[in-house]
Amino acid sequence: MPGLFSVRRDARRDVTLSRFLHTQTQVRLALMGAARGLPVELEPAKASGGPGDVRIGPVFIEVVTFAEDQRLQDQEKFHERCRIHLLTLDRNRDIYWEGDYPELLNGHDFETWKKRTEEAAQRCAASDAAVDVLSNTGRRLTVHPGTAPQGTTLTGETVESDQGRRLLDKVQGKCAKTQAAGTAWIWVEDHSGLFHFPTPFADMSLPAKTDALADLLGPLLGEYVHVAGIIVSNAARRRLPLPPDEDALRPAAQGFRRGLPLDRVRETIVIPRRIILPEQTSLIARMCDAEAAVLDWVLGKLGIPGGVTSLLADSPPPHRVTPLWTP
Repeated sequence: MPGLFSVRRDARRDVTLSRFLHTQTQVRLALMGAARGLPVELEPAKASGGPGDVRIGPVFIEVVTFAEDQRLQDQEKFHERCRIHLLTLDRNRDIYWEGDYPELLNGHDFETWKKRTEEAAQRCAASDAAVDVLSNTGRRLTVHPGTAPQGTTLTGETVESDQGRRLLDKVQGKCAKTQAAGTAWIWVEDHSGLFHFPTPFADMSLPAKTDALADLLGPLLGEYVHVAGIIVSNAARRRLPLPPDEDALRPAAQGFRRGLPLDRVRETIVIPRRIILPEQTSLIARMCDAEAAVLDWVLGKLGIPGGVTSLLADSPPPHRVTPLWTP
């Protein structure tokens, strides 16, 4: 496949999550096009020079990744550190915790909080009475003697983030950067950003999500005339058994939900420029519709019969070969 060497080289040089997701999306889209029998090129030349991301037949696609807000990531990591610390204090003690994690702490402040919780655990176990630990902002964490009753919870400080605004800014930036590339589609690979499970958007129906993203991102198509359409896709959700396929054909956009081997559910929302380039919109829709079969197609090309299910079948233990020399 043209451009594959360049993509592999870049993947080896940069192993950050954002780069990995970008490269993974490039290759996945290329395979989706190849499985449809279309000519595919990775990192094709832009009209203005320099490489793009992928060309599938007549469709030129630029990829942008959209991850969870860094503040949310920091908060979740901090809560996990707190949880693990409290679990270590529970060992060999008949105690449990409820209430609030402290506000985000670092360095000396976090070590001080850990010491205070350790002292509270010792006092609770010795006195058989509840002990409170207050944070600097008054958040209360209580250690109780005995076994935690059902429904006991630990909660963290609420972090608010306008994910729609973040997504809009991200896509708008990509639109501006690709103005000299000629006609292009913007593919947004969402990595638990907008589709992050605690967000209200993640719980919306597929038609509602499709309408919401069309309302949010549709105006960019009027502002940037070189953009043929915007696609937002996410495959973070896992379900077994896989749900049935679902399509949401809305006035301004199309939504697709497909179960992928083995337990991933991908939701893809396509917001095309109205009327213009209907054949390109149709091509992308066909790719999204048939994505679940791509892995079987690839395995067939590699000479592995039976598709994905053949990889799960019981197989005999590998035959060991005694080396002729030992390094």
